[in-house]
Amino acid sequence: MVSRFYFNTNPFKMQTSQTKIFALLALLGMATALGSCFKDDAYNEPTDKDGAKPAPVTNVQVTNHNGAATITYSLPNSSNLLYVRAKYKTNDVATRQTQVSYYSNKVEVSGFAEKKEYEVILTTVSRAEVESEPVIVKVNPETPVHRLVMPTVRIEPDFGGVFIACENTIREKIGVIVIAPDKNGEYKPIESRYTTNEHTAFSVRGYENEPRQFGVYIVDRWGTAPIPCLRPSPRCLKNCSIRTSSRT
Repeated sequence: MVSRFYFNTNPFKMQTSQTKIFALLALLGMATALGSCFKDDAYNEPTDKDGAKPAPVTNVQVTNHNGAATITYSLPNSSNLLYVRAKYKTNDVATRQTQVSYYSNKVEVSGFAEKKEYEVILTTVSRAEVESEPVIVKVNPETPVHRLVMPTVRIEPDFGGVFIACENTIREKIGVIVIAPDKNGEYKPIESRYTTNEHTAFSVRGYENEPRQFGVYIVDRWGTAPIPCLRPSPRCLKNCSIRTSSRT
């Protein structure tokens, strides 16, 4: 038996078939590109165009803590509600903002520098980023932990450095920050200890046997301190314990 193969030897017909295939592929490519464009345009559209102002929170209650407060509230029955925003000042200059999802009915405001009354502005925010009318809440945080611990700080000369101790009777999280002057005379942190222990004591060593100044200041778990004592000044020295170490 002889196998036979048949070939289309008409070049015109072959060229016509190839042209049809290329044209079909080009049309498919254009359709894909147009489809992608339409998809991107739709994807970039706002998720919610409802410009209605949401109702504010109600039934507000406050629980005060050391340097902080927890505010509970009832959420409005708004289908487009996204989150609750709290704006407040923690001291004379610093402003903070906290946002919580509509799944929660409370917000914690923190980092207050003193024991006194502060104002917190609460608003609800819709999915279209429209804010409600504000609700002004008064909070009265207790004395911040850094102010309670700072008077108990002890700094004593130690072998090749300095010994630091302090008392944290309420066992809140604190940071004990040790500072010393660099070669330019500017005070910079050289050691940090974060703890919730009632009694804290440690030494910083590795220095030459020569007089040297060291300082200590306390921060709370939000990083708040009375004064950021990184440079020697009368205001800083008032809030930081500074000692000269020369013990051998």
